[in-house]
Amino acid sequence: MKTTIKKCLNCKKEYAIVQRRAEKSRYCSIVCKNKYAIGEHNSRWKGGRFHSSNGYIWLYKPDHPFANKCDPKGYILEHRFIMEQKIGRYLKRGEVVHHINGVRDDNGIENLVLTTSSINISISNSIRPVTESYRKKRSDIAKRIKRNNRGIFTK
Repeated sequence: MKTTIKKCLNCKKEYAIVQRRAEKSRYCSIVCKNKYAIGEHNSRWKGGRFHSSNGYIWLYKPDHPFANKCDPKGYILEHRFIMEQKIGRYLKRGEVVHHINGVRDDNGIENLVLTTSSINISISNSIRPVTESYRKKRSDIAKRIKRNNRGIFTK
């Protein structure tokens, strides 16, 4: 069997491979292939930006100090990143970015305001429309929650 010498895309080492497989081969091992296929080298890469099921947009910023604390590793919320760029520093604990119009994926700087968590909650509660479906949902939740003899809520 004839062999060919190729250079690994990940580790840049030279490796020998059977000539009939040389055309498709790009890595010296499966370990190198898996290490290389992260981020933009992955076949499923969509630019490092995605919409979550709750309506927020996430950005891939693995070097950001808060990125590893988020559920999808290496991602941060786009509206927080935009506000950090505007004020020129990272957000502090207790600072919240509020969407003025309530649309979670509208991250234009004119729609974002920096607040504290308590102010954000009061703003959200004051503008939330009290509809019949909202009242029904609240009463259904209240029925499922029971208070024990010490006044502590249990499900």
